[in-house]
Amino acid sequence: MIKRLTASALMTGFLVFSPSGLTLSETPLTLTSLTTTETHSFRARLPATLPEPEYSEDDIEAEVVFGRELASKILGRYPALQDDSINNYVNKVGGLLAQYSIRSELNYHFMVLDTDEINAFAAPGGYVFITKGALELVKNEAQLAAILAHEMGHIEQRHYVRAIDLRSQKGSVESGLSAILAGGGTTAAIAFNQAINEMAEILFSKGLQSKQDEFEADASSVWLLVNTGYQPSSLARYFESVDQIKTQQTEQLSNTHPPLQERIKKLQELLNQQGLADLRLATLEERLYENLK
Repeated sequence: MIKRLTASALMTGFLVFSPSGLTLSETPLTLTSLTTTETHSFRARLPATLPEPEYSEDDIEAEVVFGRELASKILGRYPALQDDSINNYVNKVGGLLAQYSIRSELNYHFMVLDTDEINAFAAPGGYVFITKGALELVKNEAQLAAILAHEMGHIEQRHYVRAIDLRSQKGSVESGLSAILAGGGTTAAIAFNQAINEMAEILFSKGLQSKQDEFEADASSVWLLVNTGYQPSSLARYFESVDQIKTQQTEQLSNTHPPLQERIKKLQELLNQQGLADLRLATLEERLYENLK
């Protein structure tokens, strides 16, 4: 029933890669089950103005180029899932979240990977992947959104760009990456490939050095869910389901992330501290079932 496809080209819009014969609907998803009062009261908690970014347009362009190459590396390890309806649905959920991302300068792209491993990945510049194994565990659309929002949190916080520590003479990680891309020549190509390989190692085997980065992405997921209109406890509930599985499906996730029980505890603390624990927003089980099951 499941078919595999090979990435052929990057494209703008909701879909990351354009496999032959794959067409996506342009109709966006909406969350009609929410009340205006519920969502607006919690959106008001976010800062009225975001701080000025510490990076330039050249840095953003470099981040996107780097992320595109890393995305190709991810697809070299895991083939994309050839299922028009599933990819379309995941991209629509991601597109809904992207409307509320603090990285409004980015075009986010989403793709399902054809592997039973339970995991999700982000590449700098707006590239987000979720595995088929992870998708099969979600119980409602809010949980799917929570996984995508966590990966978007890594992109928003620029965790992976900073992790490779490519600093220019100005001391900026982003400017260092821009300098490599602008340099050209053999030396620049070697440095760029080394950075890609280092990032792939972080994604697939080492994980981010700081556990705090994962906790920050979890917290970012909660606020992105609330602002979009999804149930804020969805990521914690999803982690509880994953924590019940002790097989090779979760081996990579366990090796590259903090223990799930620790993450669940911190998420619950955040929900309690921010008065979100009793909030009831959209979960949309039926819509998930209609599109995936």
